[in-house]
Amino acid sequence: QTEASWRAGYGAAAIDAARDALEPLVGDGTLGASPLAPGLAPHPDNWRSRVRPPETLAHHPMILHRGADPDGS
Repeated sequence: QTEASWRAGYGAAAIDAARDALEPLVGDGTLGASPLAPGLAPHPDNWRSRVRPPETLAHHPMILHRGADPDGS
């Protein structure tokens, strides 16, 4: 539904170009298949390094100005 509204607003060619550029970064949607995976590894001293890693990429990642996770870690 979101992509359909983007196609209506920005045009199918622009959205197709964006999808073509981003799909190689996402891979098949699993974390291991994504070239982004190494950059998503938590610092060893962070609490996130002690929990089971996710199996998929986040559907709605938050990009914050301070470069931290929403919980401040």
